[in-house]
Amino acid sequence: MSSIVSKLIRAILFAGALGVAASASAEELKLGHFMSANHALHRNMMTPWAEQVAKQSNNKLTVRIFPSSQLGGKPGSAFKMAADGISDISFGIPGYTSSQFPALNLTELPGFAGNQSEANATEQLWKKMKYFEKEFPGVKVLVLLSGDLSVIVTKNKPIRTPADLKGLRIRVPTREQGEMVEFFGGVVSNMPLTEVYNALDRGLVDAAMVPIAAAGDFKLTEVGKYYLINAPLTRSLVYLVMNQAKYNSLTPDQKALIDATTGKDLSVKGANVYAARRAEVLADIKSKKSGELIELSPAEIGQWEAALKPFVEGQLAKAEKNGVPARAIYGK
Repeated sequence: MSSIVSKLIRAILFAGALGVAASASAEELKLGHFMSANHALHRNMMTPWAEQVAKQSNNKLTVRIFPSSQLGGKPGSAFKMAADGISDISFGIPGYTSSQFPALNLTELPGFAGNQSEANATEQLWKKMKYFEKEFPGVKVLVLLSGDLSVIVTKNKPIRTPADLKGLRIRVPTREQGEMVEFFGGVVSNMPLTEVYNALDRGLVDAAMVPIAAAGDFKLTEVGKYYLINAPLTRSLVYLVMNQAKYNSLTPDQKALIDATTGKDLSVKGANVYAARRAEVLADIKSKKSGELIELSPAEIGQWEAALKPFVEGQLAKAEKNGVPARAIYGK
């Protein structure tokens, strides 16, 4: 009897040891972002990527996503949270901490990617990556993508020309976009997307400059009435970055899996998610007749381009004066 009990105890201990070993070899990465779990990038980029990582690693490497700032912090602190290891991976918008990205910011200027698709604009970003790498200290860039062209959402006054911006209080996501608004005589209001709905609804701002996909995801279509959708404005960028020390701590196989499933390809996938969402939001506004979509003629677009040219030239000159190879970055 004692022999049977002894064997049973040894078997239990062996099984427990196997469980501990399996647990020790498994790794969970925490990915935090400030958007809801209904956001298109959460559903159609981050979640499929997490599933892919789990499947290809046989669950030895998993990614757990924490939406709605569940890991703490504010939208503007995303980069620091990843660099400091509060989150293993963070999603953020470079424009929220513009001073950190003097080179990358130049790709937000009007005309950098013209009227190209989100995917092509993102491809162009990755071709210039050598200029941006030093602006991401302490982290590994997993995703860097260009969203759709910004639209101008207003509640009371339609916008058709640069002159229409004069005197308006306009929400912008980045410093460069703010300087563009000031160039045309507008008054800048800086705030994250999470605050724009109330600001526009209550009249704290007259207009908001946002990608149309974001206008849909953050429900601005409930309060906006006019949408200037094809002016040759700016594009907002987004990133997914991983704590470098955390990446370095992974096994060679785990690192290889991260490398193989991120980078330019995942970025382009995310850009296509934005493109699909843009089409969806525009179609929704049209079908519900919930707002007026203002689409400029080629001649009107030309007027915007002419008005923007001195602004862009001024931004490039200022960056070069500060030691940034601006024209090499901005040029095709």
